[in-house]
Amino acid sequence: ESVFYLSNMYLNRHDPEGSKKAAAAGTAAIESKTIKVAKDGVSQFRAGKLYLDAGQRDKAVDYHGRAVAAFQKSDSPPPEYYRRALETVALEDRGKGDAEDAADTWEKLVAMNPATPDADWNLGLAQLRAGRYEKAKASFERARKAGGDRGQDAYYASGLAAGGQE
Repeated sequence: ESVFYLSNMYLNRHDPEGSKKAAAAGTAAIESKTIKVAKDGVSQFRAGKLYLDAGQRDKAVDYHGRAVAAFQKSDSPPPEYYRRALETVALEDRGKGDAEDAADTWEKLVAMNPATPDADWNLGLAQLRAGRYEKAKASFERARKAGGDRGQDAYYASGLAAGGQE
């Protein structure tokens, strides 16, 4: 817990190198079993965040995946930790995992934080892969209306989803 807060303190002070150094020390302690990570969602999230801060994305995804699973069993998970763990898991999936799980994860994430970068685009892709064509079309339409770099792509992707729907 203290290493997690130390790493975040460095980030808050705009010192990413200090954060990375503190996080690397924390992850080394986890690896050597000097620090034991409890099974609860908060502990799993904090360990995952340390791995992210240390630049070890694969291990962060594993910890955040376990945090999401624990948070889903909780009546009142800490919203920001839950959202950030979902974000790590959702961004990592990108066509690698189970399509239904990925779509569910993106739907939860966007419901919690519609301001997630490229939220509707990524949600639409996940829904398209899962065969949720009607939902995908709506997500792509929102992405198209938002404009930006994905506007034209979203227009065509919306057409693909409409074709899948038929």
